[in-house]
Amino acid sequence: MINISVIIVAHKNRGYLLQAIKSVVNQTLDKSQYEIIIVKNFSDKTIDNFIKNIGAKNILTSIPTKGGKLVLGIKCASGNILVFLDDDDLFKKEKLMTVYGAFSDYFDLGYYHDGFRYINTKNHILHERHSLVKTTLYIKNMDKMEHLSLILDRAGSALGSCAIRKNIVLGHMKTLSKIISRSDTFLFYLAMISEYSILLDCKKLTFYRIHNSESNFVTGDYKKFINWLILRYKAAIYDLPLIISIAKTRHMEKQLLFKLIDYKLILSLTKKNHHNYLNLTDLIWALTQYNYYKGSKLGKSAFLQYGILYLIYPKLARLRYNKNYLPRLYNYYTEGIGLKTSKHRVYS
Repeated sequence: MINISVIIVAHKNRGYLLQAIKSVVNQTLDKSQYEIIIVKNFSDKTIDNFIKNIGAKNILTSIPTKGGKLVLGIKCASGNILVFLDDDDLFKKEKLMTVYGAFSDYFDLGYYHDGFRYINTKNHILHERHSLVKTTLYIKNMDKMEHLSLILDRAGSALGSCAIRKNIVLGHMKTLSKIISRSDTFLFYLAMISEYSILLDCKKLTFYRIHNSESNFVTGDYKKFINWLILRYKAAIYDLPLIISIAKTRHMEKQLLFKLIDYKLILSLTKKNHHNYLNLTDLIWALTQYNYYKGSKLGKSAFLQYGILYLIYPKLARLRYNKNYLPRLYNYYTEGIGLKTSKHRVYS
């Protein structure tokens, strides 16, 4: 009986796809317990033959959105538990066994999220990323809203760390199909509004790859980092209203709305021609709701400082933001994932 469906989504990026698929094939969980579904927008003889030989499902599509590709995979899924993996990331060999065990141990579990480590193009571990929590945390359905602030930013990121019951997603497929990039955040909020519990596992069972691409964090080049930042937040301000549309509580809606305004402010400060994204009335509201900011201390300080300055003197705010803050943000990202250290370990 198939209990788990692993859905791998690939968009143009074929360089690491075989490694991703092999990391799912080489799991300690019995292969009768899970299936592999690959959804991609390209054909490749070597990759397609490998998929055929392992008995996986191979779906070719021209759908541009990540959410749309996930929907195709979910429609073909036989398992009750959905596990996801991006085409350039990897699973540790015990990942699916752990997921299977978690959903077996907790009958009311709806959403599982493990920690992850960064790796480079040669599979060297770059940084020991902080776990969602220091210890594994099981949050019962009745307690989820109490813990929303604690888990908002960490549990809603990294698609490859997410596992969710299929029946939680089925009623929201139309909205999911429109999501450009924040499918991980969307799935997290589906779990939050469901009647199921959540498990945040401190074990790091997923490897998130850092490499040069438009959708991935770009290393070693400041200008490319800025371009990546703009693309990331432009997609986010499209996706977040869709996620807000499923929010069931005012508290949840406010936190998402604050995040949306924060992203619009970042775009307005980073690129002059993006200022029309930001409604000043919304910015004033966000500044009065400052307690809803959930993120790094660096980001929190910047929102308050540059948000107020933007209201008074937009040109000066942009000048200082680009000259003073963005280089600090670049260093925060690169140092945070160990790109400027020599303490690399090889993943095997």
